Amino acid sequence: MTRRLALFDLDDTLVDHSDRFVQWSKDFAAARNLGDGAADWIVKAAGSGMWRDELLIAVREHFFLEDAIEDLQADYVERLAALIQPRPEVLAGLDRLRDAGWAVGVVTNGTQDMQWATLSAADLPDHVDSWGISGEVGHAKPDRALFETVAQRCGMSLDAGGWMVGNSPTSDIAGGKAAGLRTIWVRHGAEWPPDAAPPDHVVDDVIEAFDLIH
Repeated sequence: MTRRLALFDLDDTLVDHSDRFVQWSKDFAAARNLGDGAADWIVKAAGSGMWRDELLIAVREHFFLEDAIEDLQADYVERLAALIQPRPEVLAGLDRLRDAGWAVGVVTNGTQDMQWATLSAADLPDHVDSWGISGEVGHAKPDRALFETVAQRCGMSLDAGGWMVGNSPTSDIAGGKAAGLRTIWVRHGAEWPPDAAPPDHVVDDVIEAFDLIH
């Protein structure tokens, strides 16, 4: 059986992130009595494109917190991962692909501690062939190097083609196309950017993507 390659984004593709982050923000603000509007401020700050550590530094300064940044980082990883609820239908879909001869990998941007905690809490390591985290690899999507690293870890090459499934038009879809992969956009109700090259398929949930990969 000829193996083929299927790569997936992690946050808001295989695992919910946006809703978990909102809940974490509410819990964080309530636990520290930060007052009305604090959680909304945190969510808005995160939406500006800050990375995790930049966000926590901004939160610490804005709310005059005395917590050490290392403690905030550890708390963030632990509590955000604890909010994950593995989706059996996602795990089953990944298993079906592997049973059908697909090499399945996860390509994710983020820090190694957070993304590994996410992978583990979602029970994903036993259902994929490998993964690559930008903070560990040293390259981030849409850089082809991260896609190539994960392909190699799956025992494959991008030269053979395959699929990339993700929610980001830039990191996942444009990055996947540049890596020579067909693409499936998980849109979550969003509209496709009019000036961007379109994906091969559009779905509302990653569950739909499993049936499109062939």
